[in-house]
Amino acid sequence: MAEVSREDVVIAGLRPTGVLGTGRIATVYRAVDARGRAVAMHVLHDELAADEAFAAAYVTLGRRARRVRHPSFVRVLGDGVRDGAPFLVTELVEGRALEVSPVPPWTHGRVLDLADGLLGALGEAHSLGLVHGEVGRKHLLVQADGVVRLKGLGLASLWGALDAAKGRATPRGLRAPEARHDVVAAARLLRSLLDATKPADGPAERTAAILERAYKSRGFSSAQGLRDALRGADLTAPVDTGELTRGERARWPWTTWVLAASALVFLLWGVLRGLLGWIP
Repeated sequence: MAEVSREDVVIAGLRPTGVLGTGRIATVYRAVDARGRAVAMHVLHDELAADEAFAAAYVTLGRRARRVRHPSFVRVLGDGVRDGAPFLVTELVEGRALEVSPVPPWTHGRVLDLADGLLGALGEAHSLGLVHGEVGRKHLLVQADGVVRLKGLGLASLWGALDAAKGRATPRGLRAPEARHDVVAAARLLRSLLDATKPADGPAERTAAILERAYKSRGFSSAQGLRDALRGADLTAPVDTGELTRGERARWPWTTWVLAASALVFLLWGVLRGLLGWIP
């Protein structure tokens, strides 16, 4: 489908103006739609377009992803076919991947802002039966204004079909991504960004505890649950992580330790009386 790189070709109302890049399954073109908007056009590679099952799965995924309208996602706008090769049309986001983008220092507040948008977007996708499957720095685009957008919704669900289309055996143990995997991946990502802030005691420490609970003990079953917990990270109430941190143990008053020790002594005294009988 080399002709789509020519500026004088119009495809389904789109005029390609240049190549943005090539990925595992598609070549991405910059294009202008009928309304004059700059968009991205993801044209399936010819060898994959020839596989009817994979081509159908690609278009179906795009149409399902189009239902997700959260502003933190790079939205799918439509799809089309040219000479048998299907393509998806998405918003064109001018930005660089978070893994290579030089961004200002990550403050606690900035991490919370990213978490709110990212988890809100994942929650909306999950409610529609869609899973991202590869939440990470390479799929987060940082715009010039600092806003971060998530791309690639649902593409991870195609990797098994991609192996079949290319005649490869799918690795043993490979499972379809689930919503909980997105939650864990998002928590790990946010925690790594929070590390850069070197948080002291206070709200940032509680945010770190919440995120660790999310990926260490799978403490949140949904993106919305983790989002709600993080929205309360500025409150003074301690986070229930299932155990006390060293700092929390150090803050126990001495009277509490005395009472606890006394209770233990009385308990042991009662046990000994019951077992030995001769203690008066």
